[in-house]
Amino acid sequence: MTAAARIPDAAMAARNNADLHAAIFACHGRAFTRTPGAFVAEAAPPPLFAHLVTTDPGADPAPGIAALRTRFGCIAVKDSFARLDAAACGLRPLFEAQWIAHPPPRAASDPWHRVTDVATLARWTESGGPDLPATALSHPDLAVMARLEGDRIVAGCLVNRSPDCVGLSNVFGPAASSTWAGAARAAGAIAPDLPVVGYERDADLDHARAAGFAPLGALRVLVSA
Repeated sequence: MTAAARIPDAAMAARNNADLHAAIFACHGRAFTRTPGAFVAEAAPPPLFAHLVTTDPGADPAPGIAALRTRFGCIAVKDSFARLDAAACGLRPLFEAQWIAHPPPRAASDPWHRVTDVATLARWTESGGPDLPATALSHPDLAVMARLEGDRIVAGCLVNRSPDCVGLSNVFGPAASSTWAGAARAAGAIAPDLPVVGYERDADLDHARAAGFAPLGALRVLVSA
């Protein structure tokens, strides 16, 4: 893959987020499908995850959304390009955010470590991370990262690898740009030659931008009206 092919854009970030959904669904043993334009849940999503993630700005997800509403009733949709007519799909906006990207981070000696055992994963969740099954620790495309001060977990993030980028999500810790800068380096340690992508909003977006992330475009999370 050439360097030019790895220039981040909103579509790259959306595909990475769909890859994250696929990895988390697999860890929970929940079925899903991938179409050319979307990730689609075949089983109820784990908490904080969507029933559908759009990945192609030119695709029409409306038929898939209608089928999901029929099957599940209340659903959540990640409108990755903020283009859907929410009302026409029977949905309403929950929040809007920005896709963001960071160039491949330079290596640094940070006190971030990969979580590899169930006991530390439980401490990571208690410290602010999402509740993940133990299978997340062995998934080849996931890395649970923690920043340590002595034996304390003071910050953390979830990293997922795609062919052209590495995703950063679920960042927690002190609300400062240094947290996002450290998390970016932690993500970069998993795939040193790839850009880091993710999405943030509000104050977290400000901290991420101060840490060197650039906005790529808007997304929305929509839920049943």
